[in-house]
Amino acid sequence: MIEYLNKKITFYNISHPIALRIFIYTFFLIIIIFLWFFSNFYLIPSLSNVNGARYLLSALLQSQAAIISIVITVSFIVVQLSSAAYTPKVIEIYKKKPGVWVVLMIFLISISYDLYILKIIQGDTSTISLKEEYLVSFAFWLGLYTFFCLIPYLIDVIHLLNPKTIIEYLVHEIRKDNITNDIDNPFQPIFDLIQVSINRYDLMTARSGLDEVYKKVIKICESLNIQYDESGGTGEINDITIIYVKHLLRCGSLAIRIGDVELATEVSSNIDKFGIYLADKRLDDSPPHLVEEPKLVVAALTDFALESINAGLDQVTDSILASISAIMVHGFDNDNKNLFIQGILVFEKIGKNAAKHEKRDILQGIITYIAKLGFESKMSEFNDGTSQALVGLLSLGVIASEYNLRDCHILAANEFRRLAAILDILIVLPLLMHSQDDFKDNPHFISFIKTFDPSLNIPITIEDLEKAYKKKSSSE
Repeated sequence: MIEYLNKKITFYNISHPIALRIFIYTFFLIIIIFLWFFSNFYLIPSLSNVNGARYLLSALLQSQAAIISIVITVSFIVVQLSSAAYTPKVIEIYKKKPGVWVVLMIFLISISYDLYILKIIQGDTSTISLKEEYLVSFAFWLGLYTFFCLIPYLIDVIHLLNPKTIIEYLVHEIRKDNITNDIDNPFQPIFDLIQVSINRYDLMTARSGLDEVYKKVIKICESLNIQYDESGGTGEINDITIIYVKHLLRCGSLAIRIGDVELATEVSSNIDKFGIYLADKRLDDSPPHLVEEPKLVVAALTDFALESINAGLDQVTDSILASISAIMVHGFDNDNKNLFIQGILVFEKIGKNAAKHEKRDILQGIITYIAKLGFESKMSEFNDGTSQALVGLLSLGVIASEYNLRDCHILAANEFRRLAAILDILIVLPLLMHSQDDFKDNPHFISFIKTFDPSLNIPITIEDLEKAYKKKSSSE
């Protein structure tokens, strides 16, 4: 129950701050008025003397002026510390919060009222009138009310030291009408905070920030009325993807530079979730081959993977490869075959980089991924995907041989053989003939072909293709 109320209060504090303050301060005021009314009309009031009334009012004036000045000064110090520690946007948050202005107004009203009552109490009589007693009594209760109003205000100020609170305020500022704003982009301050957290190895804050931004981006994407054009652009979704993924990559690059595997993996996971969402997002009238946003995400993950390989963070690279594979599968399930082809090309690019850095485990994993994708495309009768998988296996097998990664070279040749075995020989041989033109007299290409099939003549010729055709015709 307490947790539920806390969430509700936090929600209204961010989404409807003015309404929440009006409710809280009005509630306090009703209690104070009730207490004042009860003390004056149900209890017999004792009439104060003039000096005592003036002393009370003077004490209230001085205490209120001193307290509000101290509170505001401390608030500025807190805001300055929080701004220096996380993001300068904290100052904007503080300025926009109605709490400080409401409290100042309440104190000014109370101080002004005390000054007015102090002025009208005149004479040297020993006691004040009943009317003046009521006014002085109300000044006392109003002063007490101002002190009560400091409680929610101070809680608000203290919360500004909590990065989670700052994250919630910054995420709330992300709206569909400003999310693609180039001048004052709402992503910038919250990703500044996330990067500060990464530098401090503060996984909880960084993870909280990444999760909150992801939820808000998905919520905005869901609220957009998307229409796909002939070039594959989706307008706002495309712009959001570019900006959001760009900021995620910056965070990921920072995590890699400081060698934080856990934070880099967390960033990869967020890009993965967003890519899967885009791959799954389909409109009934949207041609799947025109949906470009998942390709942008895969391209970003490619750069991320290359950076992690260069930094030697194999665990991060494995996570990124799994993410790319998951996005490709979701895209393929949604009939986005262009994304599938791009994914195989991406694996090939990453695999070549892994070979250059002699990352055997990563290269073997990529070879296995490509082979798996090739079999899946064959089962779905997507021959272009299968052919691209064969090209990828061949290319990685050759480069593995170039860098003396014998185990990877053999694995690529074996997977190539397994995949070629379920294909028409008239698909495989032209592919090999075309590939040998690319590799020319590369001995590593020849080594791969001999590993694949020792009976093949090198170079592969038209005669080999004709023999294969005749053999196929006679067997049929």
